[in-house]
Amino acid sequence: MNVSKIKNLFYVFYWYASYFRSRNKFLGRFKTFSLARLNVGEGYASSELLHKIINVNRLVLSGHIVQERDGVKLAVFENSIQINFYLLLEQALLNTNRVSVLDFGGGLGTTYRQFKFFTKQKVFWTIVEQHQLVAEGIANFSSEELTFTCEIPKTNYDVVLFSAVLDFVEDPYAILVEVSSKISPNLIIVDRSLFHCGPEDFYTLKATAKHITNGNKYPVAWFSKERFVSRMEALGYNKVDEWKTPDGQVVNRASVGVYRGFAFRKFDKSKHEVS
Repeated sequence: MNVSKIKNLFYVFYWYASYFRSRNKFLGRFKTFSLARLNVGEGYASSELLHKIINVNRLVLSGHIVQERDGVKLAVFENSIQINFYLLLEQALLNTNRVSVLDFGGGLGTTYRQFKFFTKQKVFWTIVEQHQLVAEGIANFSSEELTFTCEIPKTNYDVVLFSAVLDFVEDPYAILVEVSSKISPNLIIVDRSLFHCGPEDFYTLKATAKHITNGNKYPVAWFSKERFVSRMEALGYNKVDEWKTPDGQVVNRASVGVYRGFAFRKFDKSKHEVS
C-alpha cells in the first residue's frame, strides 16, 4: 500500500471519528442526479430557503451586515483571492477598463460585492439564477454594473464563473457545452466544487446544518478530477491553475472529497497548427 493510500485511510478514519461534529454530511451514493433527487425534497428550489436568502441579502443592502453566503450572515468579507486574481489578470490581458463576467448561481451578488470590496475595479457582471432570485435582483439589487437573468445570454463574456454550483445541477456537462459554444469565454473559473481521485463521477446527498439551509438534503456531484479536466480539454479549455478552497475535505464511505477551484483558459488553436 503506497503512502497516499495510507494517508487517505487515516483521513477517512479521522473524519468519521468527528462525524457528529461535522457541519456537512454526505449520505448514500448514487450513479445519477435523478436517483439521488428521489431521496430529497425541493432542494435549492425551496421557497423557504429562497426567502431566507432574499431577506439576508436585504440586510446586506441596508448595511446591517457586510456579506452573506447561502442565506447565512457573515461578519466579515470573504476574500476569493483566486477569483479576484484571475478577473484582474483578464482585465489586464484584454487591456480594458472593465471585464465582463457571467456568474452562474451567484445569488443576489455575493461574489460580485466581494470583488468590488477588495479591488474597487469596474466590471460588467451578470448573474444567472432561479426566477425568484432574479425577480428580487432586478427589483432591488441591479445597477449599471450588475444585472440578472434566468437564461444563458447569447452575448459574449470574458469570464464565466461557476462557484459552488456545478455540483448541484442535474447535467453540469451540458451547461459547460452550451457555455463554451454559445458564449466562448476566454476563461472559465470553477470554484468551491467537490472533486475526488476516482475515475468516475458519482452523487451523494449533502445534509447541512439547520442554520445553513434549514437542515435540508441536496443531491451533490463528486466529480472525478481527471474526468472533469479531460471534458474541459475536449471543449477547448486547458487547465491553467488549481487550488484547494477553504471548504476543506469531506468523506463519503471510503472516498475523500476535496473542495477545489480551477481556472481553464480557452485553447488557442493557432499556436498549435502545423504549418
